[in-house]
Amino acid sequence: MEAIELLDIIAKGESSAVEFKERVNNAYSIATEMVAFSNLQGGLLISGVNDKTGALNGLSFDEIQATNKLLVNAASDNVKSPITIFSEQVSIDDHTIIVVHVKEGSDKPYKDNKGIPWVKNGATTRKVLSNDELLRLLQSSGNIAADEEPVTNSTYNDIDIDLFKDFVQKKTGKSFDASGQSLPQILNNMGFAQDEKLTLAGLLLFGKKPQAFKPVFSVQCISFAGNDVAGTEFRDSEPPFEGDLTELYEQTMSFILRNLRKVQVSNQSFYL
Repeated sequence: MEAIELLDIIAKGESSAVEFKERVNNAYSIATEMVAFSNLQGGLLISGVNDKTGALNGLSFDEIQATNKLLVNAASDNVKSPITIFSEQVSIDDHTIIVVHVKEGSDKPYKDNKGIPWVKNGATTRKVLSNDELLRLLQSSGNIAADEEPVTNSTYNDIDIDLFKDFVQKKTGKSFDASGQSLPQILNNMGFAQDEKLTLAGLLLFGKKPQAFKPVFSVQCISFAGNDVAGTEFRDSEPPFEGDLTELYEQTMSFILRNLRKVQVSNQSFYL
C-alpha cells in the first residue's frame, strides 16, 4: 500500500472496514476485531494511528517486531477457525505504520477462543447474540442454505401427501408406494426434512398451509392506476395470496395477466 493511499484511508476515519489501534498489546482484544472482520466483508487493522484523533504515532523497530508476533498469535490461537492475515509496514514521513489485511472468511461464524462470535456494526465491534444472526452468518458462508433451514413446529403431517406423491412419480419415474421407503425417509433423503421437521423447501413446495408457519411467504398484488408509485388509486387488489409455491405462482400470474392493459398506437399494441 502506498503512503498516499493509507493517508486517504486514515482521513476518512474508522468504519465497518477500518479499525485504528495506536498500539496492539492484547492478543485477545485484537482477535475480536479479526473475528468481526472475518464474519463481515474483511477489513484493515491499522496500528500506529490514534483511534480518537487519527493522529499518526509510528512504531519503533522493536514495537514492529513485537506487534507482528502478537498479530500472528491472535490470528492463529485466538480466532476459531484460525485465519491467515497479511501485514505490511507503510512509512509516512517519520512514522512507520502497520497495516493488517483481514479477508472475509469462508468458515463463518468465526469466534474468539472463548467461543464468542463478533461482527462489525459501523465502526463498533459487538457480540452476536441471536440465533437468527448466527444462521445468517452460516448462510452467507455457504455452509447452510436458507431452504435447508428446519421449520420450527412443523411435522410430516403438514405435507400435502397427494402433491408430494405426484412429485416423487415425476422425479423418479416410480410411484411413491413402489419406492419401498416411508414418507420420513424420502423427505429426509431429498432434503425436504431434517429429522422430524420439514425444511423451508419442503414446507413451501409441499405444505398444506405454509403461511401458518411462515406468514411472510405470501404475495400481495395491487394494480395501481397511472404510473405514480406513490399513487393511492388502484384498479384491482386482492388479499395476500397463500398456498404452496405453485399456487402462489399461478395466482400471481393470473392477477398480472388480467390487469394488463392494451393500448393501440398506430398498427402496434402496447401493454400498460
